[in-house]
Amino acid sequence: MKFAYAQARKMLAGKLESLRGRDWIPDELFDLVARTSQIQLRACTAMATAPFVLPEDKVAPEIVHRQGAPLLSPEHIPLPERRGALVFRKILDMLRERGDSLGTSAEKIHRALAGKPGSEGSMRPAQVFEALLKNDATFFEHWAGYLPDAPALPRFLALSSLAPSFTRLHAVLAHRLRTHEIWPHGHCPLCGNPPLIGKLTDKEGFRYHSCSLCRLEYRVPRLGCPFCQEHDNDKLGVFTADIQPGYAVYVCRSCKAYIKLADFREYADRVSLPVLDDLESLPLDMLAQQQGFTRLTLSAWGF
Repeated sequence: MKFAYAQARKMLAGKLESLRGRDWIPDELFDLVARTSQIQLRACTAMATAPFVLPEDKVAPEIVHRQGAPLLSPEHIPLPERRGALVFRKILDMLRERGDSLGTSAEKIHRALAGKPGSEGSMRPAQVFEALLKNDATFFEHWAGYLPDAPALPRFLALSSLAPSFTRLHAVLAHRLRTHEIWPHGHCPLCGNPPLIGKLTDKEGFRYHSCSLCRLEYRVPRLGCPFCQEHDNDKLGVFTADIQPGYAVYVCRSCKAYIKLADFREYADRVSLPVLDDLESLPLDMLAQQQGFTRLTLSAWGF
């Protein structure tokens, strides 16, 4: 399947323009987001035909998958490590150009990759990828201690570097995932992780979630909590804020969790890119947390 680079580039440019100048997005963060997104976009084009050898013995049988098992456990997801490592180093080099604490932390990781004296042990991109897919908290805690000014940087690098590989994997597995059919199980049908953010589409208000790990977009029931599977309308709620038109927060009073949804059906000039939607709607996180609700996943940018 050919990656539609021109269309994706146009969508990204429009989305970035909508983020520019937002009071809650510092210029330094906007620059990080824009440059990282552009590196990922170019990598998606390069990976558009990358082969994936699926571990068929680890793929859930269809009947088991339909009952709620993820198609692949994260640790069994095949990745083109060489291409992922190239993206990792490009993002890292971009960060090293910064004259701030993030740039200093990126330089420390660069030294660790090179095994230079003074680094806190060695690091390989594949090692960071493995830690992310296995949810190895010990690995990330170790590096967080070495990078006090940017403790989430290794996780951010792993997520950002693997995003193009995940995009390719989604295309390879499209016929098995059937993402336009309703997936009622809350977690991601590909890797089993919870959703990052959602959106409403079409005049019927079809609801889609985006995975917090692999970024797969998949259709879910219109109502219900994805975290505890609560479906009692009396225990579910939704609120909006004038400062954030086009977004809403869906809350669950049973588990006290929330998820944000983008709804741009009345805005013909707005496009939804889930990772950037999450950043654009940041003030709603603050409002939800002030009301006692909890976000159960980190943002794509490490906070």
